Amino acid sequence: MSFVKTAAYAIMALAVVLGGCAANERNKTAGEFVDDTVVNVKVKTALVNQEGVDAADINVETYRGSVQLSGFVDNDEERRLAIEAARRVEGVKSVRDGLTIK
Repeated sequence: MSFVKTAAYAIMALAVVLGGCAANERNKTAGEFVDDTVVNVKVKTALVNQEGVDAADINVETYRGSVQLSGFVDNDEERRLAIEAARRVEGVKSVRDGLTIK
């Protein structure tokens, strides 16, 4: 089993154990937490697999399917590739660009 899948399963198990049950603006249900964690792992994996993107310099945060990318890229083309890769991931509702060119 790949490291990414193993990490995703471990995070999902932890989310189920530690997740809350009530949803509001600040808290997510356990299901929402797991969904966002899965999307987060998939987006990070897509960035790692995207040629022309240095995923090590890009942070991914997901809240109810909305993904925020932050960190550093070398140029506008790398920014574009990162955003496109994130948008193609199943479960992503929107992508916000917080990337900064080095």
